[in-house]
Formats: sequence, structure tokens, C-alpha cells
Amino acid sequence: MTFLKDIPNYKSLHSDQYYMSKVPDTIWQTLESYATKAGYETSLTYVINKLNDIVLIPHTKNWGESYLKQDLSDTITYIKKYTNNGKFDKFMDTISTIVEIGSFDITEINSFLEEYMIGYELNSGVRSYFWTIRENITDLTKEIEVTKEIVKITSQQAYEQLADAKKHLITTANKRDLKNALWNCICAMENIIKICAENNKDIKDATNVLRNSKKWGNDDIVKDGLSIFNRMHTLYPDLRHGSSDPKPSDISLNEAKYWIERITAHINYMIKQSEDIGKKI
Repeated sequence: MTFLKDIPNYKSLHSDQYYMSKVPDTIWQTLESYATKAGYETSLTYVINKLNDIVLIPHTKNWGESYLKQDLSDTITYIKKYTNNGKFDKFMDTISTIVEIGSFDITEINSFLEEYMIGYELNSGVRSYFWTIRENITDLTKEIEVTKEIVKITSQQAYEQLADAKKHLITTANKRDLKNALWNCICAMENIIKICAENNKDIKDATNVLRNSKKWGNDDIVKDGLSIFNRMHTLYPDLRHGSSDPKPSDISLNEAKYWIERITAHINYMIKQSEDIGKKI
């Protein structure tokens, strides 16, 4: 089992304390020491070749301890390059492979990961190892997944838009992905607001219809969807998919998290409120 299969959404995970998709530069020497130790349990050649398979480089043809140690060092350097280029999962697969070969104690390895503030823990299954996320880690896709299921009956379009938002966050590697995810969320919210207002074609008009009906609860909450919609377009004028704005707006992971939580909260409110007033949408 690979890390990517255990934690496919790792790029959407965020922590102010732990590394979730990067590693500190100081970890590599210790990692190489563990790989060397695993080699003495089996053979250095076997360890090198197993690690080479992770990053798809040829097996070693050398023999002799000094040459093999250099090969192992070169392999670790290659894995480091892969990791620094956005392939964090290769680093994690390296850890689990070394542990499996060397039969290291899980507690020791997790202490090693904790020391270097890696946000995951290795666990031992019946036949293999598997990865889990540490507690108190923020998952940007969590709120979207919950809301996606809530809107499924109401709007297939909103459901698909939220599903697309989740995909962008799972694979996010840059600010464009974050904006694409936010755009999908905004479109889903707009869709739900319009449906609640008898399929009104304009979000501003739809919001006025809802407010004037006096059935949808606190006025400040009802109009918050429109406020979010307008604010997002002001802050991020290149938010829409395919925007070619010559000067891209800036957005941080924390900002994206804030807006996602606010948008999904509004969608959830509108759906629940429609149920409370007995309105079929």
C-alpha cells in the first residue's frame, strides 16, 4: 500500500505545527542512516534497488560496501530531489519501505517522524503498513464533502460543482488550483440561492426575493451569500476558471480555508432552512 492510496488528499491538509506535504532539510541524513541500518539487516543492494523502484531509476550494478554506500547516498539524494519537486508521497513511501525491510519498531519510527514534525503516523496492518493523519489536522476537503452530500438531492449541478472543488483541493499544487476550487464552491452556492428563490436567474434578485419573503431567517445571514459572492470577485478578479488576468491575485491556504468554510456554512444554512419552512427545492 502506497502513501498516496492511504492519504490521497494530502495536498489539501494543513497544519500550523506539522509538515503535511514538505519535509525539513535536516531529515535526510537520519533517513539515510535508517536505510543503511536496514541494509545491514538484509543487504545494501536490496535496499538500494527497492528505493530506486520508488522513483523509477535503474537498479545498482555495483558491489562492494563502499560503492553500495555511495549508491545509497545517491538514491537518497534523488528521492530528496523528487520530494522537493512536489512528490512528497515518494518520501513517505521511502519511509514505509525502509521500515518494512529493516523490521523497525513502529514506535521508534513514529517518534522519528514526530521529532521532525511530520504530520502522519505509520501503522502496522495484518500484512502491510499503512499511513494515518495525526490529530488536529485541517482538511480543506472535509467541509466540502459534507456539504456535497447535503445538496445532492436539491441540485445535481451544485453537487458536481462541489465534487470538482474537492478534486482541485486534492491535487492542489498552486494558487490557481485554490482559486478553481473556490470558484466551484461559489458557483454551487449561487446555484442553491437561485433555486431557493424559485430558480431566479440573478443572485442579487434571488437574494432580494428571499429577504422580502421574511421566511428565510435572519436578514444578515440570508444576504451573506450575496456578500460573499461580491467580495470574492473583488478580492480575486481572476477567480473564474480560465482567467487570463496579467496580474494574478494572491491567495493563501488559510484564506482559501476561511472562504470554503464560510461558503459551505451558507449553503448548509439555506438547505436546512428550506427544510424548516417546508419548502421543497
